[in-house]
Amino acid sequence: VAYAAVTQQEFGLTETEPGNAFSAYQMDGILGLAYPDLAASGITPFFDNMMSQNLVEQDLFAFYLTRESGESGSEVVFGGIDPYHYTGEINWVPVSRQDYWQISVDR
Repeated sequence: VAYAAVTQQEFGLTETEPGNAFSAYQMDGILGLAYPDLAASGITPFFDNMMSQNLVEQDLFAFYLTRESGESGSEVVFGGIDPYHYTGEINWVPVSRQDYWQISVDR
């Protein structure tokens, strides 16, 4: 689906943040793809609303990041995986801590 209207979605706006954690990176914001327990003010995260409103085919999202600095074409896919951005098999790894999608890497 190229377009989906997520209804009843709340969002927060901050104009200043303590420290310099966000000043070191260029960004437009944080979409909120972490677990609901981490959501500010108890707001239901964007992707959780997409799932509950049946706006995605599968309960997963995937990222493709371009390889070269300044190259365009990075994307996020909600509800599936774009097969044009990988080869071979996908290795599914369980989340080791339901926080910021933490996984264990041993090799």
